Amino acid sequence: MKKLLLVASIALLSGCHLFTQSGTSTTTSQPQTSVDTLTAKHFVGRWNCEMDGGKVGSSNQVNLGEDGVAKYIGLIAMPKENPAFQFEVTRDGTWSFANNTLAYVFKKSSVKRAHTDAMLNNINSDKDVQAMEKEYFSSVKAQMSKANQKPIMLKVSNFSQHRFTISQTVGNTERSGLCSRPMAN
Repeated sequence: MKKLLLVASIALLSGCHLFTQSGTSTTTSQPQTSVDTLTAKHFVGRWNCEMDGGKVGSSNQVNLGEDGVAKYIGLIAMPKENPAFQFEVTRDGTWSFANNTLAYVFKKSSVKRAHTDAMLNNINSDKDVQAMEKEYFSSVKAQMSKANQKPIMLKVSNFSQHRFTISQTVGNTERSGLCSRPMAN
């Protein structure tokens, strides 16, 4: 159970995840020019982010408003390699940037099951897997409640107009990721 809580904590305390949408690309062919003095205004807009670390894969699409409002929808895959379960996380809150750190404070969060058909077939065909899925889901929901109102701090590096890297330490686990602006359709 402690492992389960650690995995759920790592997934939920991470602030930036990529929500994969069909037809959306996170790569850009535009030149990557670096920025000398990084400010909050450089982050305003929509970003696709993906984080890695431990046994959890997480991803989202985040919108950072000029007014400091943050909205995102994310997908948590457990375990990261060959996921057995997926959960969709939606969060609303605020964001800020200072000292090379992107900070989120979420005021409203929700989580729902987002399993693929193959995952559902596996879950429905095995009572042990059903029980494990229920535990993971309950754990994710509980951690979501605990995570609200607590700042999530992400160190930012390698910023350009179209992408940047992030890192976060949760417990003894170092998570890292990449955020990029989606290409215009």
